[in-house]
Amino acid sequence: MARERRLVDHHQVELARAMLRNSIDYLERQLGLGTLAPPTGRALIRRLTALRHQLSELEQVLTGLAPPADSPDRTDQD
Repeated sequence: MARERRLVDHHQVELARAMLRNSIDYLERQLGLGTLAPPTGRALIRRLTALRHQLSELEQVLTGLAPPADSPDRTDQD
């Protein structure tokens, strides 16, 4: 019987790439703009909430792409 292979959902990979690009762009903008006028109050809360949401979605995608614990493809790093 052949080993079961996990198929990668290419849509999830593209979503992860887009989210990473957006996060990098956001951080670069914030580093540039932060020295001029850092956000405060509700604007800061909105930005942090949006970033937390994006990071949560990224975590879900990466968890879905990770091989199961008993997979022969898994490489444990100590």
